[in-house]
Amino acid sequence: MEKIVIKGKDFITAVRKTADIALQYKDNATLTNICIITHNNKIDFTAVCHEVFIIHTIPAKVEGAENQKYLINPKALKYIADRTMEDDEIEIIIENHKITFKSSNYNLTTKLSPERFTTFPDYRKIMPKQYDAVVEISKSALLDTIKKAVVKKTWENKWIGKFETICLRTLAKSIVVEAPIYIATKNEACRTATTDATVKSDKDTMSIVKDTSIERVLNSIDSDAVVLSINSDYIVITSKDDNEKTIGIVETLWMLQ
Repeated sequence: MEKIVIKGKDFITAVRKTADIALQYKDNATLTNICIITHNNKIDFTAVCHEVFIIHTIPAKVEGAENQKYLINPKALKYIADRTMEDDEIEIIIENHKITFKSSNYNLTTKLSPERFTTFPDYRKIMPKQYDAVVEISKSALLDTIKKAVVKKTWENKWIGKFETICLRTLAKSIVVEAPIYIATKNEACRTATTDATVKSDKDTMSIVKDTSIERVLNSIDSDAVVLSINSDYIVITSKDDNEKTIGIVETLWMLQ
């Protein structure tokens, strides 16, 4: 038996930031779950949807459950979070492939996903150790810049709906967002929008991503001041506020240098 104790407010925030992301992924039963990872008296709530990882870390008192991984249905977590008060203390018991959440208001049990699904991606293993550019920028300004560049979403799939591939270019003091414009002659042009940013890099970079992927990650972070750390495979997005413990990772489609 493993036991974990967390605060109601922390639990509500973690579920809010991860459950909706997980529920968007309809194709793979493994990835429609929230993965809870325990380490160093903390819990990572992790969700994946296509090229997007969202990780939110909260403090916890952990007994007999260090460095463990549990997969939980996000609908069950949302149901429990909706019945949780911010000042609750939640006791979590993991036993016999089930997980029980106890507070002063409820005693609720749900099944864990089968053990064969514990191959859920470990974000700590894919986090880059080096970056080609580090960008400090306003979240709202970047979201507005993406909207200005993307006049029409060209592509659509059953998991995430309509989207557009965009190019994020870092320059000395700005980020440029470029989106293709498809015209009747089948020639392609680009619509461009630019916003100011503080860029730390020895060279300009160009990353190709889905507009919806960047937007989902940015919207998972509460504060407006964010940091984009960019390399050839990923864009890692964090808050400048050290008190906000959310990490968003966007896998790039490719990167031009």
